[in-house]
Amino acid sequence: MSDDSIIAIPLRNLIAIIFAVAVSVVGYFDVTNRISMTERHISLMEQDLELNSAFRVGWPLGEFGALPTDAEQNRELLAIRDRMEMMWEEIEENDTWIDEFEPSDEVQEAVDRTMDLKVELAYMKIRVEHLESLMDSKLVVETK
Repeated sequence: MSDDSIIAIPLRNLIAIIFAVAVSVVGYFDVTNRISMTERHISLMEQDLELNSAFRVGWPLGEFGALPTDAEQNRELLAIRDRMEMMWEEIEENDTWIDEFEPSDEVQEAVDRTMDLKVELAYMKIRVEHLESLMDSKLVVETK
């Protein structure tokens, strides 16, 4: 063999070899491109998964802020709490009349009289029941 050696190959075979090499090169680059894209896609999915896990844990703890409606509700609740505190302070300042309240003598007498009447009524009920039981026992004795 030398530089001047001649190799004879049919043109049809040469075209088939060139076509096979071209198809192989295109196939190789296509496969490596798909593998590269798949690796990139997996890498992005892992990042998203990590961010999602961090968000899932951090959101309830308030690390990522709050929804606008949550913030509005919190403001309203704080305003209600402040209003309630002011009202309680006002009630505490003005409740001496409640602490020092005593009913009038007529009302107190009516309450005392009502209590006495309740006691008398309870005593009368007991007496009536006792008399009814005596009458029932007397009727039973007379029937024999």
